[in-house]
This record gives sequence, C-alpha cells and structure tokens, in this order.
Amino acid sequence: CTNLTDVSIQAIAQHCPALTSLCVERCYDLTDVSIEAIAQHCPLLTWLDAARCYDLTDVSIQAIAQHCPALTDLYLYGCSNLTDVSIQAIAQHCPALASLNVALCENLTDVSIQAIAQHCPALASLRVEWCTNLTDISIQTIAQHCPALTTLDVAHCKNLTDVSIQAIAQHCPALASLDVWGCVNMTDRRLRRLRRHHPDCIVTRVA
Repeated sequence: CTNLTDVSIQAIAQHCPALTSLCVERCYDLTDVSIEAIAQHCPLLTWLDAARCYDLTDVSIQAIAQHCPALTDLYLYGCSNLTDVSIQAIAQHCPALASLNVALCENLTDVSIQAIAQHCPALASLRVEWCTNLTDISIQTIAQHCPALTTLDVAHCKNLTDVSIQAIAQHCPALASLDVWGCVNMTDRRLRRLRRHHPDCIVTRVA
C-alpha cells in the first residue's frame, strides 16, 4: 500500500494495543513517526517488516528495541539510513530475535552483527547481503554464538573469505541455505568442504 502515510499507522498504534505483527513493506511515505508510535503503543509486537521504508532512521528502530522486548522477526531490507546504533539496541533489548534482515543497510559494520550474535542466541535467519563493510569477524561471531542458524545470506559481502565458511561449517549444524553470490574471496574448495558437512544445504554461489 504505497499510498499510506504516518496518519494510518499512528491510528493503528493508538487503537490496537494488542498488535503483534505489522508489515509496512514498500510503504515509501512512512517516517520514524509511524514506527515510534507502534513502539510506544504496541509493546506486544513480535514481527515487524519495514523493508524498503527508505526514510526510517535509527530513531524509530531504537524505539522498537526499547519498547518491544518480545520481538522475534525484524525485516529492514533497504533501510539504508540505519547505523550500528539501532541494530546494537535491538541486540541488547530483544534477546528472542530469531530472524533479521538488514540487507542493503550499507552503513552497518561488524559492531552490529557481533552484538546480534552475542545477545540473540536463538537467531536462525540472517540476511546481510550488500552490507559491504562486514568482515569475517561478523560471521565467525555469528557461527560461534548462534548454533541454531539455518539461513545465511551474505551475497556481495566482498570482504568475506573462507574463514567465514569454515566457521559456519564447524558451528552451525542446522544450516539449510547459504547465499554467497558475489563473495569473490571465497573459494570453491572451501565450499565443497562445507557441502560435505552439510549435504542438504542449498548453496548459491554464482560470482
């Protein structure tokens, strides 16, 4: 519903305090005002999809972190204004987080992903494609702290190497889907080894 504005979401927030799930993907006109209102009035929220809401900033995501501690699923694809500040807040206040999509959030660094790994041990799905500042440190930390990981998308994270693949192979026995499209510093040899340990895992590799 690309024509929705903050007026609609504010109304939902004010009159639906039991709201647990909200999808506003591609609602391009929404701003922090909407998401802050949801955070302040809907403390039971567990699932938020604000993908491609391009005007969102750390302000609204920090509000979600502070007021919605039961959050399990957060989708922020393309929210390129976000920085480590808001993702660190999510990590610190939402320990039940199981699925995180911050693809194309190009300002994020290892600081964010390390925080998620250290505070969200139930994480099962992580999408960070085109987060080009990330290094092997992020994926090593995820592997070591999130053994339930089943889905990992690191496409076009050009700084990642075989070190990341080795860590995932060793520590994530439930891995079912791995996207390393465009990760030019990963070798076919290491990916073949991963497939031997995870024969059912679907690996996307095209460079």
